[in-house]
Amino acid sequence: MTIRKDYYIADKLFFHQKGARYLVVSRTPPAWIIVNSAGYEIISKLPMHNKRFNSMQLLHQLEGDLSIDDLDYFLEKLALAHILFQGDAPAFVQPNRTIRIGGAYIELTSQCNLHCKHCYVSAGLNTSDNLLTKDDILNAIYQIEPPAEIGFSGGEPLLRDDCLPMVREVVAKGYRCSLLTNGTLIDDSIAEELSALGVTVQISLEGATAEVNDQIRGKGSFARIVKSIEILVKHGANVRVSFTPTASNFRDFNSFLDFVKAQGVQSVHVCTFTPQGRGETNSNELMMTTKELLEFQSVVFDASKNFDIAGNLPETLDTSTVGYMWDKCPLAGSIHIGYDGSIYPCEIAAVNKMIIGNIKTGTLSDALNSERTKEFIQNSRQRIELIDECKECEWKHFCGGGCMVLSLAQNDELNTTDYLCACRKEWFERILWSKIPCQ
Repeated sequence: MTIRKDYYIADKLFFHQKGARYLVVSRTPPAWIIVNSAGYEIISKLPMHNKRFNSMQLLHQLEGDLSIDDLDYFLEKLALAHILFQGDAPAFVQPNRTIRIGGAYIELTSQCNLHCKHCYVSAGLNTSDNLLTKDDILNAIYQIEPPAEIGFSGGEPLLRDDCLPMVREVVAKGYRCSLLTNGTLIDDSIAEELSALGVTVQISLEGATAEVNDQIRGKGSFARIVKSIEILVKHGANVRVSFTPTASNFRDFNSFLDFVKAQGVQSVHVCTFTPQGRGETNSNELMMTTKELLEFQSVVFDASKNFDIAGNLPETLDTSTVGYMWDKCPLAGSIHIGYDGSIYPCEIAAVNKMIIGNIKTGTLSDALNSERTKEFIQNSRQRIELIDECKECEWKHFCGGGCMVLSLAQNDELNTTDYLCACRKEWFERILWSKIPCQ
């Protein structure tokens, strides 16, 4: 007599139906498979959550003329998809967070010659207090091993006369360098030097026309930005254009993409709208609904097949990666240094409650090894068990509880969901349906 293998299910399974097909999602570990109605009939008879069984036992519960060999073959398929397991139960452990610095984004100033509605730091023409000196900035950078990526931002970084001298120095030291600018102050001499230095220039643009862009960035900004892009491309600079989707511009994205391609731009970065600073003040006007977010994400997903588009709004699920969100979160990877020296453990963080130190009073190492940093890292591993909405969610190990920065910006609380939560849930289901072949 053939000895059949024992199987078990590690956690609850969730089912989504489309006609005669079923998407089967395992919560822990995060896994999925698509089956037909016959496959669903078999799975529906499985003893759920850690109750062991073998194929022969299961066969007796099934109706029809299914052979034991066919059943074994199907169960092996489920095991390969990590829906079923053999032997001891695997302990699903999120990837270990290490405290490291892979790069830094540095605000050279809080001053800006534009007054964008969605600016999360409320940059403007106000005078920056406690502004970092050139030496402050370079001393902080030199605590990071080259060839790390150093991004200079603001406000508008080119409002500082020593911006380009700092860029020259860090490039000469072997660092990769990017300049995040509104693109209104670029001229031929600046473009020529940035190109010669190999600097990636990221310019913000919010639409394909002045009508769309200027309602967010201010009257006359579109013409100035486009002129700067033309100058940079003419000099052979590496130009990346950023786009922040809001309720007022997201439907312009395809036109925007066609426009920047025609200008010679090689890549686009999609930024996440953060409801803080002026972004919070104007959130009623700018915040997208879940339906709008999904509409936008579908457009970006399709466009990214033929063009270099980076960014994560909402996060695109890589079906080859289990617990993918943990690999993409930049926490304690690329840090953020504010114009006043405040250190944040994430490149997009500029929330006061996420300050972990100050380069004027301590080292980067001190900040990253502080109790506050350890608290954030621990939270990144445990937040799905700390947020009530996440505890029983089928997608909790796919998203990791969302973004702490957005949670703090939106709700002033660490252990809450962010505004992308509902969008992620539906997007996960959509993308799995599109990528997984029927078994």
